[in-house]
Amino acid sequence: MVRVFNYSPASPEAIDLAIAEAARVFWMHLLPADWVNCSAAGPRPECSLKSSQDLIIRVIAKALPNAGAHTLGMTSRFQTGSSAAIFFDRAESLRLGSSPLPLILGRALAHEAIHVVLPEQGHLHRGLMKAHLTQADFQLGCTDCSMIPPAMAVTVRRELERRALYGHSMTLAAKSAGSPQPAREIP
Repeated sequence: MVRVFNYSPASPEAIDLAIAEAARVFWMHLLPADWVNCSAAGPRPECSLKSSQDLIIRVIAKALPNAGAHTLGMTSRFQTGSSAAIFFDRAESLRLGSSPLPLILGRALAHEAIHVVLPEQGHLHRGLMKAHLTQADFQLGCTDCSMIPPAMAVTVRRELERRALYGHSMTLAAKSAGSPQPAREIP
């Protein structure tokens, strides 16, 4: 599961559309991932559950001080897992022309999600995993801009499936041990 948290001026609708774009890019490559907008109004049980296997991406207002001049996002690694941040101010600066903000944010979400899944994966010279994305990479008709090489897609798919299987087995282990499950609101 990919949990997206919005701490930026982006509207909830823009985040929903960005998540839809990221999910579309993953779907194009048959990458299994459930994307959840954890900034949406109201409590969401899937946003409060924590697993080291889940991906967490935050959209934050401004680039971090240690980010390069053209960096659109960053991944941080910890002993307990990794998370990523997308910089709203940098995404907004790429918005000139016909590139909608949700498209830019969505492709940045997909890019950083791959870095979280494959922390050792560097950047490529073209496609979604380019090191320096420019306005040209966010044009509506650009088919190459969201491409992932087939070998990388296979590696990402295997890691996502491994994470899902691990998360599922941990849930089953907790249930069989009689651990109380988190309370869920009934609508």
